[in-house]
Amino acid sequence: MAWEAIVTLLTLFSVLAALVITRVSADLVLMAALAFLLITGILGPVDALAGFANPGVITIATLYVVAAGLKETGAVQWIARLLLGHPKTEKTAQLRMFPMCQRSCRLNISEDNHAPLFTGT
Repeated sequence: MAWEAIVTLLTLFSVLAALVITRVSADLVLMAALAFLLITGILGPVDALAGFANPGVITIATLYVVAAGLKETGAVQWIARLLLGHPKTEKTAQLRMFPMCQRSCRLNISEDNHAPLFTGT
């Protein structure tokens, strides 16, 4: 086995161990591993950054930014209070959430075109 493969496997196991054992954030661990492989010359700049060219990655990253902004501004709490109010019991909160869950389920079924799986046809 070539030295590049051995270093890559050691890096992989180190990343997995760091994710399981430490409290260091996943993005920091993964970017450090990427930087290490880039610095050692195992990955070239084009290969190292190729995954970021995928539109799906950009979309998810954008959604994380939007979600963090909504959380930091308090918009999430405002929307939750608007939709759920201030229920006195857990059962009341669940009953208030039920219509939203039902709508979400219907949207997911119709969007994914899996309705025949759930209707028995």
